Amino acid sequence: MELFLQCDADGCDHKEFVETITEDMIGKECPKCGANLLTEDDFKMFEPLMQTKKILQELGLVADENTPELVERCAISVHCHKNTVTIKGE
Repeated sequence: MELFLQCDADGCDHKEFVETITEDMIGKECPKCGANLLTEDDFKMFEPLMQTKKILQELGLVADENTPELVERCAISVHCHKNTVTIKGE
């Protein structure tokens, strides 16, 4: 699963891929427009999702480095913003 911070400011399309999302990223400014890339509320929502991801990986329902064949089955995108989680599957 690729992790990224995405600017939610109107008209800004900045997306920044990261290895992990940590608490010290809260308040990080968008290099394009200066808006906040990660709010404290969004981070608090993201933490439990990462625990869920670990469980799904253990069940073989989500791809990880040990199960690359699962990547071809389904792509899932999870977005946390303003106390709302959006999950899209393909």
